[in-house]
Amino acid sequence: MATKKLDPKKQLAQEYRPSKRPVLLRIGKARYLAIEGHGRPGGDSFQAGMGALFAGAYTMKFRCKAAGRDYPVGKPEAIYWADGVEGDFSHLPPEQWRWQLLSRVPSSVGKRDLAATVKALRAKGHEGPIGDLRIVDLREGLCVQMLHVGPYAEERRTIAAMHEFAREHGLGFAGRHHEIYGNDPRRTPPAKLKTPSMCPASTYHTPSGCPPLANQPESDV
Repeated sequence: MATKKLDPKKQLAQEYRPSKRPVLLRIGKARYLAIEGHGRPGGDSFQAGMGALFAGAYTMKFRCKAAGRDYPVGKPEAIYWADGVEGDFSHLPPEQWRWQLLSRVPSSVGKRDLAATVKALRAKGHEGPIGDLRIVDLREGLCVQMLHVGPYAEERRTIAAMHEFAREHGLGFAGRHHEIYGNDPRRTPPAKLKTPSMCPASTYHTPSGCPPLANQPESDV
């Protein structure tokens, strides 16, 4: 029996179409095809990781489709952090950043699907770090999210607005910075790039005016 087709645009609209102002969301458990690395975003290692992620995502999608488990390949996403740094790490040279590139998959996708995908890619002679692909589950929970519009280099102002929103409502950031890439930077003018950004948050005191959640209570997909 075919599983329900995962379509983030419809089933997870608040996660993938955020507000231009900071909002508070609760994100449920999510499964991803992922690859981890370090270095400058857009650098050689990053591009190799993105190439492996896309190759794996599409190969896995078509294998699942053939088995009656079709789903659309999601927009690329990334989580960023720096070793030994709590909170904002943007002051560090990008060469010191760590990243995990992500592509959303249904919860029915598992390690056997990953093994078959990697085997198929190797049979095709695919070059790249496909052996580093992993299936990971994230449960980010309470998050502050905001849509950044414009060049990636100007994203710090969006992150600053998210931090201010968190402080005003008695919240502190308690996780890694997460981005969803809404446009292809190779085909989109920098001024029109749309990048939903979010970060897990935690309450450090009881706020008097904590805003309502912008989405429904979390539920696993």
